[in-house]
Amino acid sequence: MRAIRARLGRAGLVLLAGALLSSLASCGGGTAPAGGPTPVIVDTDMSSDDIVALCYLLERPDISVQAITVEGTGVAHGPVGARNVLRLLHALGIHRTIPVGYGQPDPPAGTQAFPPDMRKAADGMYNLHLPAWPGPEPAESAVHLLTDTISGSTRPVTLITLAPFTDIAQALQADPGIAPKIAMIYAMAGAVRVNGNEPTYANAEWNVYIDAVAASRVLRSGIPMTFVPLDATNRSSALYALTELTIS
Repeated sequence: MRAIRARLGRAGLVLLAGALLSSLASCGGGTAPAGGPTPVIVDTDMSSDDIVALCYLLERPDISVQAITVEGTGVAHGPVGARNVLRLLHALGIHRTIPVGYGQPDPPAGTQAFPPDMRKAADGMYNLHLPAWPGPEPAESAVHLLTDTISGSTRPVTLITLAPFTDIAQALQADPGIAPKIAMIYAMAGAVRVNGNEPTYANAEWNVYIDAVAASRVLRSGIPMTFVPLDATNRSSALYALTELTIS
């Protein structure tokens, strides 16, 4: 497998623990269970921590990533983020087909958005120098990919969400019948007893702030959920200094 080297700053490192905790919570072990690997969908916005989490998840024998959806309301723009997912899969030598889709660019309610400089960094994949994606441009709708994958699964699906909730809320609205087929949502979101990370409002956390209406809909869906809030991710602040990350 090709080695991937990147220099991650504080923003990525502070959030890294949350991404990995979400990943760990979805699995629970290092070997495939008797019934086969746990089917998982990753909903991401391709931030630096998400890239690490995806690499980690794709290596685990006890889970099977069935699809990857990119939130268009997240840090990376949807089409670019989806292309970056495909670049990452190609660079990691993932030979099986994992469908990739992306969502709409704006939250249905409100005008919240990540700052342009954050989006530019995510679109550029934080200077990860990966080969260009040689295949066709990604075009699949994240909502359709979510509903089709969940409804077509023979086993309950686990969702790992590392981004705003826009796509998931819209998928539940488009097909309410998928809710009972979701075993658990592990969400990297929220701030309980610590300040938020959105600079305008002291208590706001980005993934919830961007589309609070969607977050509310998912919370009220009745689907079991486990949150990994900033209370947990802030504990990685000891990793403040720039570090070189090697994935091989």
